[in-house]
Amino acid sequence: MAAMDVEVHALSGVLLCALQVQGNQTVADLKGLVHKSTQIKPAVQKLLLGPSVLRNTDSLSELLTQGAVNEVVLLQTDKWIEEVAQDWRRLRKASEAVRNDKDLVLAAIERSQGEAVKFAGDDIRADREVMLAAMKCNGSLYRYANPSLGLDMEFMLAVLHQPPCRHCPLPSWQWHTSPEMCSDKSFILLMVARKGLALQHAASELRGDEEVVRAAMSEYPLAFQHASHALRSNRDFARYALTVGMGNFIHVADELKGDRRFILDCLPAYHGNPIPTSILKHLPQTLHSDREVVLRALEAVPPCHRKAELSRAAKDLQSCSELKEAAGVTPSRAVRMDAQMAQMPLPTEQPGPGSLLAEVQQALQYSTAEAQNKQSFWRTLVDKDPALLTMLGQEAADERELVLAAVKKDGRMLVHASDDLLLDVGLVGAALEDDAAVYDLLPEATRCNAEIALLAFRRHRIKLPKALLSNRHVVVEAAAIQTNATDVEKRRLQKLPLAHLVAKFELA
Repeated sequence: MAAMDVEVHALSGVLLCALQVQGNQTVADLKGLVHKSTQIKPAVQKLLLGPSVLRNTDSLSELLTQGAVNEVVLLQTDKWIEEVAQDWRRLRKASEAVRNDKDLVLAAIERSQGEAVKFAGDDIRADREVMLAAMKCNGSLYRYANPSLGLDMEFMLAVLHQPPCRHCPLPSWQWHTSPEMCSDKSFILLMVARKGLALQHAASELRGDEEVVRAAMSEYPLAFQHASHALRSNRDFARYALTVGMGNFIHVADELKGDRRFILDCLPAYHGNPIPTSILKHLPQTLHSDREVVLRALEAVPPCHRKAELSRAAKDLQSCSELKEAAGVTPSRAVRMDAQMAQMPLPTEQPGPGSLLAEVQQALQYSTAEAQNKQSFWRTLVDKDPALLTMLGQEAADERELVLAAVKKDGRMLVHASDDLLLDVGLVGAALEDDAAVYDLLPEATRCNAEIALLAFRRHRIKLPKALLSNRHVVVEAAAIQTNATDVEKRRLQKLPLAHLVAKFELA
């Protein structure tokens, strides 16, 4: 291939050098030739051909004209470009223009194994090529992308193919504003596999697609609430949803909630699994007078909510001895334990539902009445086997020390606490320390308590409830937790709009 002539001029028009280049060379090669002739380092060179800035990777054969003199203008950039070229960490202190220089940032990303993208300017982090280059080095760096890239299908697919990372949740990108992306089944399947709640943004036909909804529920069982009405009223699929999580009961279509046979077939006995605190309040009044349905509802809800559940039954059923017994209306703890011990399976080292550890059963069988009247006796046993709390009824649900001993061993035991104790920050904190899923078991009033919501966010990055998103103190605190903000940075956060903080830091 014949050589091509290039004249390099300063911005003033002064000729700096005349060169010959080959068509298989790149702009980076041209900068190297300019450096040899003018001693101007490639890092501070910006070459313009007409109104266009030439990229280092551009091929000269596509830019220059053979048989003519190609005039190129050379701009010398500021000292920061040279400093960044020598140490990519200097990008952090550079001007916005330097941090948005694509060639410079790409070179810094290559030298830093992707880390330099953290200091790149907002504009350049909206460039797909730049972000994909960073992600080749470290897939989790997608979280530094400009939110506008959320509308770029190619970029989003690359992100979703990265291995999920607990500490790098998907940011609140605006992909859901794109009808094309919301209607793309392959994209939505990948998205809900990473974030089940994303189902709420899927096109209506996809929210009625069993494959998509099952994928969403695998990541987040309660994603069933965003399924189409057709699926929520489908007997077989609703039954499947309840096996995934009984919390889905409140989202089953009303026509199935009024189906007596469906209710009796689908309500299991309670075994500590997340479930609504009431079944009856979601059923039509006609079923409140059905003794078999009421009994099944009492057996399904956590023990601490059974008395309240019985009060929702028809008046003539509230005095039924069998239902009262199922609701836990019993005379005393010692008498109740004697009755339960008589029905309990033989002692085992690994207890199943309805059984206790052998050591605990033996302590109950051979202890004296005097010992059983001491608080320390029950606290010691609950500490050994927290499942004992489920057998002690409302009296134990009001005793903070007993409940605390239980939730330290098994956070899910918190559902057996009284309503007052569910607002105890220390108690809830101990439960959350053991199991993040406890937060979903809490009643709405407890989840909307500012201290408890911030505690859950700090320990497990659980999203803030909707009711607190208008509380500036809570939102700023959560944003500060998300970024490990200093006092100075926290004061800056306080000046930002709430909506901006919620979106930027993935608080909802």
